[in-house]
Amino acid sequence: MTDETRLVLSPAELGIEPAEHKALLEIRERLAGGNFYHDWQGHAEKANGFNMEYPERETDCGTTCCIGGWMWVAMDRDRTTDSCTAGRYVARDRSHALGPLFYPPQSEIDDMPYSDITPLAAVSAIDSFLATGRPDWFKACGLDQVEVTDDVAA
Repeated sequence: MTDETRLVLSPAELGIEPAEHKALLEIRERLAGGNFYHDWQGHAEKANGFNMEYPERETDCGTTCCIGGWMWVAMDRDRTTDSCTAGRYVARDRSHALGPLFYPPQSEIDDMPYSDITPLAAVSAIDSFLATGRPDWFKACGLDQVEVTDDVAA
């Protein structure tokens, strides 16, 4: 199946629940649409913060979540999750196949801190996951870019 021009596998093909699939598509669109700001310090000082370090971090002023945390918020709103918290969903109750999307392997992101992962990098990883069942965090984080230098001997 395709979602606009992107390849999107079904929930069964991805090994995730239909509610997770729906929530992931929603969060992907919100991330791509610029609805989240990169709260790289995790202060949660305003609404709609994004930081891969925190399933959910709330203050009196705002909320910051990772991909899975925002998925839980969407599923909680829709009453399609039994998880009582975002942290429990991300760590224990999620479909197993979502693990590499929620927890980028450090070897794949060259030991980059999770808090450095931007919303646009998350969109790229989500797109890869939806198309193949595997998030390509290396590419999503721009680590596949070869630095070109002009080292011409004079």
